[in-house]
Amino acid sequence: MNARILCRLLVVSTLAIVTSVAASAEEVANQRTQQVLTGVGARGVFDPSVTEDPETQRLWMSYSSFEASTHSESGVVLRIAYSDDGETWRDAGPVQGFTEVLAGPLQSSAAGEAEIETASPATWQNEASTLVYDGRAPREERWKLFWHQTLWVNGAPRYAGYSWIALKMADSPENLAHAKPIKLFTGYMAKKAGESSAEPAFSPIPGPPAIQLDKKDPQLGACMFGQPAALSTHDALYLALDCAWLGTRPQLHTVLLRCAAPDCVVTDAASWTVVGRLTAPRDARQLAEQYEGFGGTALVEKNGQYFLIATPLASGGRYDGCYVYRFEDLASGGLERGRRGELRVAGSVQGIPDTHHGACAAHARLKGGILLSQIVRTASPRVMQIRQSGVPLP
Repeated sequence: MNARILCRLLVVSTLAIVTSVAASAEEVANQRTQQVLTGVGARGVFDPSVTEDPETQRLWMSYSSFEASTHSESGVVLRIAYSDDGETWRDAGPVQGFTEVLAGPLQSSAAGEAEIETASPATWQNEASTLVYDGRAPREERWKLFWHQTLWVNGAPRYAGYSWIALKMADSPENLAHAKPIKLFTGYMAKKAGESSAEPAFSPIPGPPAIQLDKKDPQLGACMFGQPAALSTHDALYLALDCAWLGTRPQLHTVLLRCAAPDCVVTDAASWTVVGRLTAPRDARQLAEQYEGFGGTALVEKNGQYFLIATPLASGGRYDGCYVYRFEDLASGGLERGRRGELRVAGSVQGIPDTHHGACAAHARLKGGILLSQIVRTASPRVMQIRQSGVPLP
């Protein structure tokens, strides 16, 4: 398997999407669509996640901000914003910055990643964050930010060996900026060299992971993980993850983890149970044959019902909208399916056809409906946008 396939399967590849192709008339017309966030990030914003502070009823959003970088096409910063009316957002600043290093030497990998020479330009990127309020946790851990941190060298990701799910915890969203980052989960093929703050990788979170997640359950044994999506309920903290299963032919699954209250310790492997696989590649192919699987997921609650929002991946790793699926039972990971096992679509959001769009976020109090990430090539330099879709949750 080569690095392009990895980029396609672990869909942090917004950085790698080419945006210089001439825009269509439809793209030009769609620029008039209302944008939720503007003026933040040299190249725009992407990957929103929304949750509510039950004490103040304020909505908080984490999102990716694409900034100027000397070592990569962009450096990705995680920022937060807030809204008191579910429509107008105010940026509240960065909570996790990217780190530029001179990495190497790195060996070629079985995943097809190239050999890297000493002192090669590299960036530790932070993408696909999910923000959650966990009311049953100790106060200093109630606000949790999960994200995918990975090393890009010479403009290409090193997913196989230098990639993990990271975590910050604090007593307020604003204090996440000062919280110590934790290397929470690593997956299959993770390199021990990624544990060092010195050469070759110059890890921004040195040391071993809290949990080697691929070793916890056979269902996760060949998984590289990405795209976390968190949800807190009355009895547990749930986390959905992309699993790029590295078999003879790579397969993209969505897996669900559960950390039961009141004894949930997120850094303790014993606290987590593997609920199972929510989606498999065949589920995406039921929508269209060219889809390779789902990524860019979100877990959402509305009026006591739970939903999975998932983005199908088209050829080349392109996001192609968002589909909403209702859980029959969240605790067991059961999504509503038809008699032949097909997922039942409860709703969908579409952006500009044949462009990179997806990675949605939702909350019952959002007035503009589900939030959609959209690339608009005519909006250079801020080609990445977060938009109101006008489509409500079911």
